[in-house]
Amino acid sequence: MKKLRIGINITIFIICAYLFRETFQFNNSLNQQGVGPSFFPRVLLAIIMLLTFIEIFTSLKMRKEAIPITSSGKRLTLFALTFLVFISLFNTLPFLVISVGFLFIMGIILKIKLLPSLLFSIILSISVYYIFTQGFNIIL
Repeated sequence: MKKLRIGINITIFIICAYLFRETFQFNNSLNQQGVGPSFFPRVLLAIIMLLTFIEIFTSLKMRKEAIPITSSGKRLTLFALTFLVFISLFNTLPFLVISVGFLFIMGIILKIKLLPSLLFSIILSISVYYIFTQGFNIIL
């Protein structure tokens, strides 16, 4: 299990490094204001690469095999179906509506209490919407 974990993380790191390199080929001449279209993908890829590097390091440092966490197949299936519905509705309904619904349903699947789940989904959805529309000037 340890070797598989390290192998998957190395694969993710290589893919992210390749995609990071590809962001330098984005056309930045159209957008003279702001950070440009390559900024956000670079930040995300750098964070993912950092986290996979940390995961590889901690996996190498681990002496014992970690006890695998078993999850319910029903919850995993519900998660996947909810995610597919979110993706299919992304261009048809407003972002705030589907993101609040998606996060709220995820909270129910993860057995979080209703009020904290609802508050979290509303606050996170509005925050993400505001960051993208006002900060990055990207219409959702």
